[in-house]
Amino acid sequence: MGSEAGSPGAANLGAGQFYGRVASRRSPSGLVLSEVRHRKGRTLPAHDHQAPGFYLLVAGGYREWIGGRAVDYRPGAAFFHPATFRHRDAIGAAGCHLFVVELSGELLARVEPLLPAVPREDSGGLVATLAGSLRDGLLADDPGAELVREGIVCELAGAWSRYGRGDGAPPWLRRADEALRASLDRRWSLAELAAAAGVHPARLARGFRRVYGESVGERLRRLRVEAARAAVARPGSDLAGVAHAYGFADQSHMTRSFRRAFGVTPGALRQRRARVI
Repeated sequence: MGSEAGSPGAANLGAGQFYGRVASRRSPSGLVLSEVRHRKGRTLPAHDHQAPGFYLLVAGGYREWIGGRAVDYRPGAAFFHPATFRHRDAIGAAGCHLFVVELSGELLARVEPLLPAVPREDSGGLVATLAGSLRDGLLADDPGAELVREGIVCELAGAWSRYGRGDGAPPWLRRADEALRASLDRRWSLAELAAAAGVHPARLARGFRRVYGESVGERLRRLRVEAARAAVARPGSDLAGVAHAYGFADQSHMTRSFRRAFGVTPGALRQRRARVI
């Protein structure tokens, strides 16, 4: 079902209601799953959402202001908004595409103790991968699909809970993570990445595990497969070219990585995405 909240007066939005073009579906467990598309850039008025939600930026550019601080998201980033969190957004010049999971009912009651009390962001890590997996299974209607979705939501809440105990990413760790994301095709060594960040390799390794919940190598593999998933979904993309661009040995290597991460091949994933409204 499609809807659009375009009025500046719509400052408090219900579940499944967003600025932009929206296609939403509700599940028996209390999930509202929405595909939100903005066709062009614009700045949205300050607003909040009645339900807490996980957000995945599928494509395009997206910025939001949190307490006066501007945060820019790249495709593949996931973030969490608690209920009634007031914020202001700007859509990139070419528009953007968001996948949103809002929580209510019994499922929210089960996971609410694990949810952060403040906004959180995860640029291509475990949370982003879980959100992507939930979106990939959006069209599934087999008897176990709802149970799978509930399980992923519980994993999402648990991942945010673990990240929430960290002290945040210091500047040197952000530099290292940005270096990884800027050169996904590079064969990084821990010493090279530590030099780019300006810290000892042991400190870098500890920082990745503490803040991101995974090792440097695990994060690089995750970033590669997330970036490749976004590229594969683009119409006309060449699978062999995508594999080369994101550091896979060849197309077969990328296919094996997709199966491990998402349970499907790149070709099958592309077909699924083509069917999503």
